[in-house]
Amino acid sequence: MIISAPGVESNIKVDSPTEFVDLFPTLTDLSNIETPQSLDGKSLVPVMNGDKERVKDFAISQYRRGKHRMGYALRNDRYRYVEWHKNDYRSYKPYKNRNIVARELYDYKKDPLESINVVESEDYQDTAKKLKKQLKDFLTEKSPKN
Repeated sequence: MIISAPGVESNIKVDSPTEFVDLFPTLTDLSNIETPQSLDGKSLVPVMNGDKERVKDFAISQYRRGKHRMGYALRNDRYRYVEWHKNDYRSYKPYKNRNIVARELYDYKKDPLESINVVESEDYQDTAKKLKKQLKDFLTEKSPKN
């Protein structure tokens, strides 16, 4: 993502995870317009100004595959963890492990081209478990309370 704005130093590279939902709060912040509190995104201005190294620990993306499957990916500095859910699962529905039909985990430090899915590797079980919890917590927060 490239952002250019008046008063922001140019040619600064930042490695903070970002999402498109961060654009609106960033633009309102740069424009000195009050940002609604209910937004999912976070302003990137503190990162752009060098006040913070990051505004979030990971980014989430969603991919549709076929008619009834949805993939949710969590991406941090080093890893991308993906779950593929069946039964027309969406983040506004209750999260159920039984809907997961496949999982993926990629280590960008060792495999920047995502050629080796290490989710079943013994060496990555703790990482997979941690990232699964983060993704599940994120998706559960989005679903209605029962």
